[in-house]
Amino acid sequence: MGLGHGFRPGAAYEAERPVIARAIATRTLAEWTTALTASSVPFAPVLTLGEAMESEQAAALGVMRPTTVGGEPVTVPATPVRISTSAGASEPPSVGPHRRSESTLPRSSRSSASAISSAS
Repeated sequence: MGLGHGFRPGAAYEAERPVIARAIATRTLAEWTTALTASSVPFAPVLTLGEAMESEQAAALGVMRPTTVGGEPVTVPATPVRISTSAGASEPPSVGPHRRSESTLPRSSRSSASAISSAS
């Protein structure tokens, strides 16, 4: 059951689950959010996948992106890889004294380094 820390649900746990579920069902998520926030209780709702993808956090992180399919606008998951093209991106260092010479490479890498050097 993945509850960790040696927790083992027993008879009391199984008896309490429906009682807690009935209590939670008496209010909407908005009502629980208001009540728990006002009482400084740390909490977070468990969201469905759709709710998570439409959340403010997902929007801020750019999790979804708009596109068109067959001329119709749709929203699809964005690639998690971001490549910066901003002016702040720096160039790679030039070849110079900091470059590892072939003699400092492990023996197994020397033949690869030689092959790369002779190919260029």
